[in-house]
Order: sequence, then structure tokens, then C-alpha cells
Amino acid sequence: PTQIPLLQNSLATRYPNITSIPTTQILESAAKIIAALSAAVVATTIPALCLGLILIIAMLAISARERANDMLVFTAFGATTKQLFTLFVIESSAVVVISGIFAFCISHLGVYALNIFVFDFKGFYFSPANGYLLLGILIVTIVIALLLARRFTALSPAELLRKKG
Repeated sequence: PTQIPLLQNSLATRYPNITSIPTTQILESAAKIIAALSAAVVATTIPALCLGLILIIAMLAISARERANDMLVFTAFGATTKQLFTLFVIESSAVVVISGIFAFCISHLGVYALNIFVFDFKGFYFSPANGYLLLGILIVTIVIALLLARRFTALSPAELLRKKG
């Protein structure tokens, strides 16, 4: 870095028709701008993710309450508590996986369309952070589903009938 200005000066004096541009400073400025834009995108994404996670938790809580009611019917058809527990966890996880994959695909298609039609950029940038985010939300969902499933499967069908009556 200390020799670059000297090299540029010697080139300018030796070849006066050639113009040199200090690209190091330009690249540093571009990196700062990209970092600021990335921080802005993350800052606007966090509230949406938090609200989405709250929505997932609310959906799981409502589903657990309904599944407790369905437990009576499933038990009448021979379902065990372990089967009901497994069914609830798989059902909850599948909903998040399917909706997450759908949102993941839509967001990447949107970025691809913006790159091609708005910015006239033919490349495509894939962010693995989105996959990690989806995985984190899935893990939180599975943990909450397990906790809720333990709560509603703790009651026996006879106890549920007494509570309904």
C-alpha cells in the first residue's frame, strides 16, 4: 500500500498520456457502502422474522389445543399417546419446512429478477445465510412443538373427557 502512490507518480511522469485511478480507495468506499446496505437489509429483515416466529409459535399453540381435542377421536380409533406426540411434531415441522422452502425460493427468484431486469446484472448471488436462518427457525419450531406436544399428551383421554364435561 505504501508503494502504490510512488508507482503511480512514476508512471504519470514517465507516461503523461496515461491516467491512473486510485482503485484501492474506490474499493474501500464500495466495501463500506455494501456493508451499510447489508446492515440495512438485515435491520429491515429482523422485525419480519420476529413476527414470523411469533406467528409460528401462535400457530403451534392453537394446533396443540386442537390436537388435544382431536386426541379423544384418535384414541377412539386406537392411536397411542406416542403416535399423537409424533404426529404433532411432524405436522408442525412439515408446515414450517414447506413454507420456508416456498419463501426461500420466492426470495431468491425475486433477487434474480431484480438482478436481470432492474440492475442488468447477469450473475446470481446465493446467500447460505438464508439457509441457516431457515434451519434456525426450524429448530426453534421443533423445540416448541416438542414442548407443546409433551404438554397436551401428558393428559390421558379420560382426563380430557372430564375436563370437557
